[in-house]
Amino acid sequence: MSYDVVAFEQDALEPETAVGAGGRDTEADFDAWFDGAAWSDDADTEDPATTSPRLRAYCEILWTRFPAMNDGLSPTGEGAQQVSRALSDVLADYTYGPHLVQTSFSDAVARDALAACAAAASQAGVSLALVSAGRPTPVLPPT
Repeated sequence: MSYDVVAFEQDALEPETAVGAGGRDTEADFDAWFDGAAWSDDADTEDPATTSPRLRAYCEILWTRFPAMNDGLSPTGEGAQQVSRALSDVLADYTYGPHLVQTSFSDAVARDALAACAAAASQAGVSLALVSAGRPTPVLPPT
């Protein structure tokens, strides 16, 4: 199982969809945005260059604690199996979109991952949503 968090550009949302907007079912609106407009069919979802500068800054902060498993730096060759087992809990799977980054973490590090994501999001000025439970739930607008 994995624990999934999405960092996103708050200003990519329609004003009535923004986290904390009043008078509407903003979670349902956010859910529709996440399922549709958030992802680009043209973008390489494994290339961090396809996302915004603020989201890249968010990733650069996270990469120091949770390296990307799909960055081409994973160990290979003799002894890689032991190294891979030792790293398996801290490696994360990053998926990049124009206005969001979805990151999947091992359940074993869920609490640490959420804390690290919240700190990185605050530093980079992006918002967070939890997506592990199915429907995305916005949890942190930028400060």
